[in-house]
Amino acid sequence: MSRGNKLKRPASAYRRGKPRFEPAGSTFLVVTEGKKTEPNYYKGLRNVLRLSSADVEIVHPPATDPVSLTKEAINLRDARNSDAKKRRRCGL
Repeated sequence: MSRGNKLKRPASAYRRGKPRFEPAGSTFLVVTEGKKTEPNYYKGLRNVLRLSSADVEIVHPPATDPVSLTKEAINLRDARNSDAKKRRRCGL
């Protein structure tokens, strides 16, 4: 066996491993004014943490000032919590 063959990896070495974290059943909601940089940052973070794409949702509200972003995040959180409670009551 030549030295070159020892350095080759089998195809299984290139397969994606199992996620390091168990699915939590929740979503990270990211409310940001940026349309390129911030989404790319969070997508990179999602890849590093090996989260599924459904775990991170990025929202771009029309207003970009900090107070409006915070209010939008609170409204979205409250709406999601309300929807989750309705689904639990209905057994969905």
